[in-house]
Amino acid sequence: FFFKQKTAYETPKRDWSSDVCSSDLQLQQALDDVEGDQAQAFLKVQKQLSADKSDFDIPGTKRLIVREGLKLAAKQMTDKEFSAAFDVLKLWLAKLENDDDISPADKQELKLRHCEALVAQTLLKAKEEARPGRERFLQALGMLDQLLPQLGSGACSQRRPDVLFARGEIRLDFAKATSNSASVAETMKRFEEARQDFTEALDELNKPTT
Repeated sequence: FFFKQKTAYETPKRDWSSDVCSSDLQLQQALDDVEGDQAQAFLKVQKQLSADKSDFDIPGTKRLIVREGLKLAAKQMTDKEFSAAFDVLKLWLAKLENDDDISPADKQELKLRHCEALVAQTLLKAKEEARPGRERFLQALGMLDQLLPQLGSGACSQRRPDVLFARGEIRLDFAKATSNSASVAETMKRFEEARQDFTEALDELNKPTT
């Protein structure tokens, strides 16, 4: 997920720690722990962000938190803890998306990783709803129908084919599972909708990159 770039958040701790109010021992301890037990550190940092503490007006501290938050979310995505990654990135975006102290590149990466976590989380839930034995196809399709409009532009649009393929597969399974109880017209409609999803996904994959 990451590429090496020389920015302010790579400044050694001794350079930015002097900016932190020395009287706020709780904040200092949380930042110290970032270099050790990351999970415990971010439980503390998340509580402090949620409390809108004025300490987070410190530019160096905010930049460090964004980078460490991205690393934590990346690990959670690798571990398939999609909901946890989504929650971390949603919090970071809400607090820092419009913050002038955060670089445009970091803001863009926050949005992209947030999008990836949202897609992964939604696909997992939709497939669980549609799996054999559960077969809640309408609920699964509803989740994907709500997700697709959020992937219409920017970096998030790159995940549209994945969602379209998943929706096509669920529509196909829906048509097969209900073929004995549904009318011929309804079954044919579901097969056609699945075909349209697959076609649209392939068309988007074949679009020339700009």
